[in-house]
Parts: sequence; structure tokens; C-alpha cells
Amino acid sequence: MTTAIEAARKDGNSLGGAVTCVARNMVAGLGEPVFDKLDADLAKALMSLPAAKGFEIGSGFAGTLMTGREHNDPFVPGSDGRPATSTNNSGGVQGGISNGEDLVMRVGFNQPRQLLQLKKL
Repeated sequence: MTTAIEAARKDGNSLGGAVTCVARNMVAGLGEPVFDKLDADLAKALMSLPAAKGFEIGSGFAGTLMTGREHNDPFVPGSDGRPATSTNNSGGVQGGISNGEDLVMRVGFNQPRQLLQLKKL
């Protein structure tokens, strides 16, 4: 990545990118099922950042290519006896409410449009 950044800078160009954030040891039950969904609140906050153009939780857009069975996060007994999920495709949020698993989110940023050289028309 450093090489790509340096090459773009030397060429007077710019790059976009994505940031993945994982919140561990989440408590279950944050959020509401309809109007105050946890994932909707997070999307609103992160999409408010300058240059943010995309937001996803868990498997995100890749999850749209999975079947329902593949994407399902079934609850199983955890190692401590508490409910856990066998996968985390939902990124720790189901139905707008945190489920106690790691909260995994990703936000994509477009490239700055202020270039160091003139654009040819």
C-alpha cells in the first residue's frame, strides 16, 4: 500500500481506501429493531465523515452473493455457556440489535479530487 501511495503522490494523483473497525467484547442488546437500529446509527455517524462513500457491517455487500443458509449466523452455546453465533456474517448486529459478537464494520472513502496536476479536458 505504501508503494501505491508513493507512486500516486509522485504522479500528482490520489487514492481512496477503506477502513475496517472491530469492536470486541460487545454487550448484547444495544439498538432497537425499528427506528433506532444500531447499524443505522453507525452508518449515519460514519457516512458523515468527509469523503465517506460506502458503509457495511459484517459480510456487507459480499453477503448479498450468499444464500440465506450460508449467511445465517446460528446461535450455539459459547465456551462460557452463554449464547454465541457459530459465524459472524452479520458483523455482530441482527435485526438492528447487537448480539454480543464482535461488531465488524467497514467504511470506504473516495479519493481526494484535488490533484497536483491539471486534468486534461
